[in-house]
Amino acid sequence: AVDQAIEAAGLDVDIIGGAAHSIPVDWFSDLKAGGAFEHMDAIAIHPYSTRPEQFEDQIALLRLAMGDTQLPIEVTEFGQEFGSLAEAPNYLVKMVSVMAASGIERASWYALAKQQWFPNMELYDPTTGTSTPAGKAFAFMDMLLGIGEVTKLAVDDFTYAYAFGVNAMVVWGEPRSISLGAGVNAYDLTGNLITEFSGKIDSITPIVLISDAPITLG
Repeated sequence: AVDQAIEAAGLDVDIIGGAAHSIPVDWFSDLKAGGAFEHMDAIAIHPYSTRPEQFEDQIALLRLAMGDTQLPIEVTEFGQEFGSLAEAPNYLVKMVSVMAASGIERASWYALAKQQWFPNMELYDPTTGTSTPAGKAFAFMDMLLGIGEVTKLAVDDFTYAYAFGVNAMVVWGEPRSISLGAGVNAYDLTGNLITEFSGKIDSITPIVLISDAPITLG
């Protein structure tokens, strides 16, 4: 009825449906079977229960269930409950990387300001007028997304590497050592240059690599 009313009024309004917590494939299969997809411009998910490392596989299952009616997917909420403000950038950077590589049309971090239910994920502190660590990571990732298309790089089953264009990369995974080629610099998740990079990665905190020249995997 809403779709018909919008069309009759000649309005240019997108209808985004589902508004689902997590990525419930059966729920969207039922919506499709009921004809809902015919009246929607995109579907919305809130992947609170999905680890970043599992996101790509779950989205693939969702797209498989959508069959011949492939609608754009929007993440209209994403975030987590964190033990401290310093923990939030790890999750934010991972999720932005995997969502962009998985073809998500648009994503909205929840939430901007401090609130009761999900502590330590706010982007902005109004008492000081400054960005939190999550806010700084948000701005850094926004800059990286402007560099170019995000693609997942084939490394191994225990390393996650995402290229942003050809001059930047986000990497994390099981503990191991990596060496950086000439001109490749490592940055922390708030955009600060790591002047003495340890040469090690881990599964908790991603690192960002940026170079003036294209970065290639050895």
